[in-house]
Amino acid sequence: MGTRTYTYAFLAVAGILVAVDGPGLWGVFFLLAGLFPLLAGSQGKMRKAEAVFTLLLFLLFYFHGGWYADRTTSLLTGTETYFAGQIITEPVITGSGQWSFQMKLNNGERTQVFLQENEKPPFFNDYCNFTGELVQPGQGRNPGSFNYRKYLERQGINWIIRPDYSEGACRTNNTTLMAAVLKFRKAGIEEIMEMDDAEASSLIAALVFGERSFLSADRTGVYQQLGILHLLAVSGLHTGLVAYSLYYLLCRIGVTRERSSFILISVLPVYIIVAGGAPSVVRASLMCMAVLAARQLKWKVKAVDTLSILCLMLLLYNPFYIFQLGFQLSFLTSFALILSYNMYKNDSPVFQVIKVTIVAQLISLPLILFHFYEISLLAVPFNLIFIPFISFWVLPLAFLTTALLFIFPAAASVSYYLISSTLRIIHTAADAAANWHWDMLVFGRPTGVMLILIVLSVLLFFTSFEKASGKNKVVSSLIVCFVLFLQLIHPYFDSKAVITMLDVGQGDAVVIELPFRKGIYLIDTGGAVVFGEETDVLNRKGPGIRALQPFLKEKGIKKIDKLIITHGHLDHMGDGCHVARLFPVKEIYFPQSSPPTESVLPLLQCMLETGSGFKLVSEGRDWKAGEAVFTVISPAGSEITENNRSVVLHAVIEEVAFLFNGDLEEEGEKRLISDYPDLSADILKAGHHGSRTSTTEEFLQHVSPKAVLISAGRNNLYGHPHGEVISRLEEHGIAVYRTDIQGAVEISLKGGRAYFRTITGAD
Repeated sequence: MGTRTYTYAFLAVAGILVAVDGPGLWGVFFLLAGLFPLLAGSQGKMRKAEAVFTLLLFLLFYFHGGWYADRTTSLLTGTETYFAGQIITEPVITGSGQWSFQMKLNNGERTQVFLQENEKPPFFNDYCNFTGELVQPGQGRNPGSFNYRKYLERQGINWIIRPDYSEGACRTNNTTLMAAVLKFRKAGIEEIMEMDDAEASSLIAALVFGERSFLSADRTGVYQQLGILHLLAVSGLHTGLVAYSLYYLLCRIGVTRERSSFILISVLPVYIIVAGGAPSVVRASLMCMAVLAARQLKWKVKAVDTLSILCLMLLLYNPFYIFQLGFQLSFLTSFALILSYNMYKNDSPVFQVIKVTIVAQLISLPLILFHFYEISLLAVPFNLIFIPFISFWVLPLAFLTTALLFIFPAAASVSYYLISSTLRIIHTAADAAANWHWDMLVFGRPTGVMLILIVLSVLLFFTSFEKASGKNKVVSSLIVCFVLFLQLIHPYFDSKAVITMLDVGQGDAVVIELPFRKGIYLIDTGGAVVFGEETDVLNRKGPGIRALQPFLKEKGIKKIDKLIITHGHLDHMGDGCHVARLFPVKEIYFPQSSPPTESVLPLLQCMLETGSGFKLVSEGRDWKAGEAVFTVISPAGSEITENNRSVVLHAVIEEVAFLFNGDLEEEGEKRLISDYPDLSADILKAGHHGSRTSTTEEFLQHVSPKAVLISAGRNNLYGHPHGEVISRLEEHGIAVYRTDIQGAVEISLKGGRAYFRTITGAD
């Protein structure tokens, strides 16, 4: 590695991070990463000119990052109802059936706009006037969940506009070249999506136009699980193949190399727009243009220098690019592949593909673990299958199909059929593999220190492969495995217990993590609240699984020891089938009482088919796990209403007593008062979401809790929790924690003490 230009990119990243987030762990890490090669390369001394340049570069990006962050501070108060400005992104349909686009207001502020699907969307570059309301983007309300507010803030957006109307509110301004290109792009996407195979069409739209909004959540989930999600984006490899194919075609038809290079340099900026402008496309296209320009000018420029300079230029244009995962992965993998070129340059094409895949997977490992918490052991073999299949079969056919749709539509059906039929075969294999559990290693989200250890171990691995010693290669490989093993097992050395009441909307879901992972218990799963007749309870995904899946994976939880379904209402068990399919469940407990309602029988059947042990439980069922003791004190078996059939669980964990009441109402509370005169709890999970029919005065006096947990949906239609219950709790001086206000509530237990933490920080 004779060049040091990459160190300046590290210093630029450090300057931006320090400016935006303060001198935190990662700002210091990148600062040291930028300084160390410069110092080491000069035998511990840096030339005065180089030292001055390094300092100035760091300060340039420090002040630039700070200025950019200040510029994105909102000028709106939240009370505005009239908005005027220019549409700066092309409207796309979201998964919730809304048009989504960004608008730059007259005051220069960027906003996110959502229109209903039945509204007529504007077009890029239109000037629009809207009346409506400003809404703050939602925060992540559960650990591990997506923080939409932070995501938009990193794009300089602080508000969402929800217009009252759209038609007639916009003035078309499609005179620019970009608008013309985007109009062509939109027409191409519409033509593709009108064809009869939704999966094939959505994949073509993603590969040719970079439009991933049409991909189903299930298909995206399968690709993510198998470690091949990057293939659904227009990658640097795809851009390179497109550029090479066009260059080769031009040369074959008699165009000189010089003129072919000039044509490519002219066409690639248009391709960036057509392909959606993702960071990987921008990076690969600019890199290709730079190489072609350097060849024309007969300049000798190293690839790593070109990559580093492009990184600096893009960060000058938009410092917040460093917070985009696509930008991080694109530059990181390209950097690693360039520097490790000696590892595979003399190999056969087959071994080159294998080694390149391993390098790309390994260098991206820290980012993948931080964002997705897990890796698949099948990632490398599936990449070896899917990379050639997508890049050398589907991609050329996708471009051919798209071109034929504009030139000779009848012929497009042939190439489209080839894509559709082969995709169906390979997706069948991918779906089968995605249903396995053994291949997934769920590491959880690494801490900052652990993440740096993983990064350093990976860098050591690459460094050792530049040397001839086989012993160094073995040692470095073992170090990577050891660090990953530490991340995998560290929860089993945690001596504290953690109870988390998740925010699943109008439903219940509580996760109990016992010390040293002696047990993982889930009380209810949440589920969609359905009005009227529900015909497809198995495939309907509610807020429960959307909260539970990222939460459990962030915690490094792969299986559940006990799933306790308190009773047969969908807001408590509606997502039980999805949970049992995604996370092996050892035992499922369900209340032993009257037969469950017919509406939940498919859910129970689904959970049984996953191989989980199923037990009907009633009063008197108890068990121990380590020092923790659990006792079921209801139902007795004679209850009439579904709510009073709820499994009521008394638990003593780390000397702190809990009472989980399900949807128990006043009648059930009276029975507990009568049958359990010594019943008490330090922390009470209020019955029925804080309804006025539960948590009565007599019950509170009997149990004497110090804190009460209430799981209820924000602005729910039932008025939960009821004002009378809240007033009653306040009169008793009981601390109240509620998901509708504070998001998820986490309780850490150790040494007989409970420490509460809320996700949103609201009081």
